[in-house]
Amino acid sequence: MVTIGAGAWGIYVRGPSFFQLSWSQPSSSPKEEPEASPLDEGVSRTIATVEKILRNSPGRGYRTNKLIAADVTKVIDGDTIEVFVDGALMTVGYIGIEAPVLKTPVDGPEPFAVEALERNRDIVEGKVVMLERDLIDADRRGRRLRYVYVGDLMVNALLLHEGLARSDISSKGLKYAEVMYLVEQQAMLERQGGWRLTWPGISRRQ
Repeated sequence: MVTIGAGAWGIYVRGPSFFQLSWSQPSSSPKEEPEASPLDEGVSRTIATVEKILRNSPGRGYRTNKLIAADVTKVIDGDTIEVFVDGALMTVGYIGIEAPVLKTPVDGPEPFAVEALERNRDIVEGKVVMLERDLIDADRRGRRLRYVYVGDLMVNALLLHEGLARSDISSKGLKYAEVMYLVEQQAMLERQGGWRLTWPGISRRQ
């Protein structure tokens, strides 16, 4: 397990990305290049953070699955999108994370649910994203569970890193479980998003 210090990570000049792959292209011409804005400091920090974790995890077989391109047609909430892929619409949940619930029967949105939705929109709305499967294909809500990428960015990790989602503790056996855990620890150390006031500042890993 990698030991992480509170001030250990920040933006740095990157070499070749761990996320540069030969992607399968969508059947139709993409609406725009699948790149997050280079001016978004949060995106840059998350990419750097995940790459730091990968470099310190020798022998781990990351990113071995093929990625599938999909057009985002709708952003539903902080961890759910609708995409058009292989000629059909599909609801995709972000595997390994849980964003605050946008709609609750009595009290309305949970804290930071709206912020998570808006951040998700900022990154993926109208984009071509790349989807990666893991061991779990779908959840009880019928969502297809995937890692979602925009360019070099794993969006699942971004929402964790900015304190707009928490790691799903039922997903310990996933390929990126260590990445999710360490990214969340960094968000807690930096008191990002919900970790400032709303969520308990303790490890949720059991």
